[in-house]
Amino acid sequence: LCSSVLAHEVNEGFADLAISERLHKVNSVAVRNMRHLVELLSPLLDPSVQPPPRSHVVLQFACPRASVVFEVQALRESTPVILEQHKVPRWTNATLPTGAAEVQR
Repeated sequence: LCSSVLAHEVNEGFADLAISERLHKVNSVAVRNMRHLVELLSPLLDPSVQPPPRSHVVLQFACPRASVVFEVQALRESTPVILEQHKVPRWTNATLPTGAAEVQR
């Protein structure tokens, strides 16, 4: 469930669309749980993965008409800025315990 969007020009205009919506798919792949979401996003956000596996990432929310498209390079460039601006130490917790991210459906 997307509860908030950290303000930055890369996601300007998407906050109202995504708030209180459940993320359903990333690039047409159904998101099973938080760990799976991290697995889907990690190669897209990791600047050491060259070239990026895709040029764009599509986030589809549970509402069929609610989709957001980002350029991967723009996300790679803006993520460190967003994290620093909002005093977030990292975009994900790499030590997420097994099973902690399971989503009950």
